[in-house]
Amino acid sequence: MLAVVGRNPLFAGLAPAELEELAGAMQTRSFEANDVICRAGDPGDSLFLVTSGFARVELDDRVVARLRRGDVIGEMSLVTGEPRTATVVAAVPATALELSRDDIGTMIAKQPRILENLTRILSDRLAATTARVADSRARGEAVALVVGEAAAASVPEILAATEAASPRSVASIDVRSSLDPLESLDDLLAQNGTVVIVADSTQEDVPLLVEAADGTETVEEEPPDVAWLGRHLARTKLGLALGAGGAKGYAHVGALQVLEEAGYTVDFVSGRASGRWSGRGSRLGSMRPRSTRRCARRSAPRRSTRSSSSRCPAARRASMR
Repeated sequence: MLAVVGRNPLFAGLAPAELEELAGAMQTRSFEANDVICRAGDPGDSLFLVTSGFARVELDDRVVARLRRGDVIGEMSLVTGEPRTATVVAAVPATALELSRDDIGTMIAKQPRILENLTRILSDRLAATTARVADSRARGEAVALVVGEAAAASVPEILAATEAASPRSVASIDVRSSLDPLESLDDLLAQNGTVVIVADSTQEDVPLLVEAADGTETVEEEPPDVAWLGRHLARTKLGLALGAGGAKGYAHVGALQVLEEAGYTVDFVSGRASGRWSGRGSRLGSMRPRSTRRCARRSAPRRSTRSSSSRCPAARRASMR
């Protein structure tokens, strides 16, 4: 508990004995999934420190943020005295430590550092929000992989493909039989770039898992391209936009070949004019170095408003495939 309390910037700099005194003044609160922790418009007479589970912040029926272990709820209202500005709902079973306004006032009197921390947080809210986004990316991303019965056997292969496609470490949590492994999610996110939460599509608590994750991918059937799915989960799919340039556009074919020889898989290709034609031909496998060189030699000396494919038989055959 002390580690969770000390992790929050509001209590940064407090000695272990001071953190223990602070934790002793807090009351443990337990919430079931979809329980309201605090509601917009209610008096802001306490703050909450999330110690387990996840919560979502709702404003005008929109989810504007997600809170995890170590996050504080309600510090703004304690300072301004205004009613709470947003509703916070437990996304999964969660626990929190509650500290009343009177107790926080007593702790500030004993430990002025808390007030210094609070003032710094509130005066630099925009910077704190930016830092939170950056910290979230550094911490890693939780992806819920919801699989159907036909895809269940492919889960090990999908996880292996995700690990192979990611430049950062990948971990997984299997919650198909119990949600208990979710307790380790925050620790895994601090150590890995991607954490895949494997769930069954028939589970009643799938909506809760979706709330806890940063993204969701549903696979009902055996995936036809596991490597692509691995890149998708790891967020490492590669796309290229190829420019125009007449005969010079054929250089794109060589660039694509070099990328593939270096181990990169191009998932998306778009382009304009000759860039679009070269990308399409390469993706379909209809371009070959010999025919490309022949088309380039025939079209380079000429200038015409017509496309090069209209005067090059090899290019015309490639575009028709």
